[in-house]
Amino acid sequence: MRLLLRAVSLIAMAVLTTTFASAQAADNPVKAADLAFAQATKERGLEGWMAFFADDAYVGTKPSVQGKEALRKFYQGLFARRDLAFEWTPDQAQVFPSGNMGYTSGRYTMSFTNYQGAKITQAGSYVTVWQKQPDNSWKVLADFGSQDKPAPPPPTPEKQ
Repeated sequence: MRLLLRAVSLIAMAVLTTTFASAQAADNPVKAADLAFAQATKERGLEGWMAFFADDAYVGTKPSVQGKEALRKFYQGLFARRDLAFEWTPDQAQVFPSGNMGYTSGRYTMSFTNYQGAKITQAGSYVTVWQKQPDNSWKVLADFGSQDKPAPPPPTPEKQ
């Protein structure tokens, strides 16, 4: 009987924890914005991507790029790649105590066909800083990505 009671208790705790986590994700506006950002990009490419950037957004590249029109020009080459598939999922999402800024971070994957016809896949981590707009929507203020280090090439016979 005790074993049955413990099992029921553990199942109830698991259900409540899962329900709480789902409710927490649904109540997180920056996580919802990031998921909508990913979906819009998947569906509409560059136009979906740009729809989520603030007018004064910044991207940490070398050199950095700031402003929506400069960002559009910067990203045109990326979105022109053949067979582009670009996906990401936020692992962390938090609204700062002020209530008007927040961040998401997670993992991304991107694949495309290069000019030689080879399929290229890249993966990495990202951080996006979000700013609440006067209309209560959330826009990307800054976006940073870091590609994983590529796997080392296999050793050649003479190096083994």
